[in-house]
Amino acid sequence: MLRNDREALDIVSLDTLAAVLREDLPTVFKECTVDILEAKQGSSVVSSWTNLSIRGLGGSPKLVDIGGVPNLLEPKGHHLSFDICSVAETCGLSQGLFFGAGAGDARHVGRNSELMPLYLVSEEGTVSHNETRVAFLTPEKGDDCFECTKYSSTRVGFLANLFACKGEPCSLLSVKVSGRTGSQDFISAIHRILKTHFPDKAIGLGGIFRMHRARFKAHIMPDFKETVMKEGPEVDAWLRFFEFQGKGAVFLSTCLTRDPREKTGGSSLHLRLTHTHFWNPESGEGGHYHYDVTPEGVTYEAIFALAHEIVRIEDPFPE
Repeated sequence: MLRNDREALDIVSLDTLAAVLREDLPTVFKECTVDILEAKQGSSVVSSWTNLSIRGLGGSPKLVDIGGVPNLLEPKGHHLSFDICSVAETCGLSQGLFFGAGAGDARHVGRNSELMPLYLVSEEGTVSHNETRVAFLTPEKGDDCFECTKYSSTRVGFLANLFACKGEPCSLLSVKVSGRTGSQDFISAIHRILKTHFPDKAIGLGGIFRMHRARFKAHIMPDFKETVMKEGPEVDAWLRFFEFQGKGAVFLSTCLTRDPREKTGGSSLHLRLTHTHFWNPESGEGGHYHYDVTPEGVTYEAIFALAHEIVRIEDPFPE
């Protein structure tokens, strides 16, 4: 069992969430449609987008925050990794679906990398299906060269933000927007709207989305520095940024409006509030999503499930 802490999240009906998104997303996008997908329809969408045969995103749904940025900044954290089956056990899930954004196991990849975790864990406590991808720079092949490939390991690296559930049928929130007119990216806009409408609630979502007809900014982490880094300008200058084509890409995202400990005055869980990674099976690209760069032509199509709990695993932040 991994070192962990956990808190319940606030549960708001999908109808209520849909209503506030319908009200405010038009301030950011020209066109907006928000619906509730029934379980069967939602399962079909998830399966077609992820290549996993699952019944849905329900059954003890939760967000999982593993490790964190201090492990990137400090060389002693670079080679930390966590087996997804141990993560499942720690979360209290004997079986389930795990997806999101993180870093790859540096010992497996041989360097630092961006991970797009997408695992099914069986009742036997083993990975029954692995559609995870990993992206990493290959400077030995030239400037701005990279690879995005399937990832055979069952270990995530020094940080990860995941949505986890038993993979049971459930209703999902469906969001389709196009023509961005506001300054915020898609996930940041949803985060702001929910935080504004529910300032005292900690609401968590796990989402999968597609982008059509647009380009977007992304980064891929280079290999590790051997010295301690400082978060901020040093890290920003170290990252390698790219513009990628949205058509064909699959985005895996987590979103949390606030640390639930803020309501009780308890010690912080040091949570990352939003994190989105992607891979594109058509173009062979992958990495960390930032925002679209052709706002007039962008279209997003997304499904979201509500998380009921946040599980914090191996928090590296000092008290």
